[in-house]
Amino acid sequence: MGDLGSRQAHGAVGTDSSPFGASAYTVAFTPAVMSIPTDYEVYHAAILGPAGSTVRWYVDTNFYSHVARGDINDWDPSQSLYVRPGQSMYFYWSVGAGPVPFVSLLVRTPRILG
Repeated sequence: MGDLGSRQAHGAVGTDSSPFGASAYTVAFTPAVMSIPTDYEVYHAAILGPAGSTVRWYVDTNFYSHVARGDINDWDPSQSLYVRPGQSMYFYWSVGAGPVPFVSLLVRTPRILG
């Protein structure tokens, strides 16, 4: 497996696709943000955001996971998230006020390719 480093992004308010509405924070990891031309795995994620919030994680329009504490949390799975070129990941916060959310992802080449 090859280490592809980390990618970070900050949140913004006003994303109509958020399941919490357009007034809630969204952190988007689009193909342009990820800048990885091949398949990859997300093997760790860390989030910071407003206290009292929750987070929903989507791959494109497909629900992937839920984080009960959106203020500070991490995700270190036994099975990494496999992502294909062209896919986007979205972290949707349940609120749109308070500290702007921040997400950091650690990525690598997939085990099947690495």
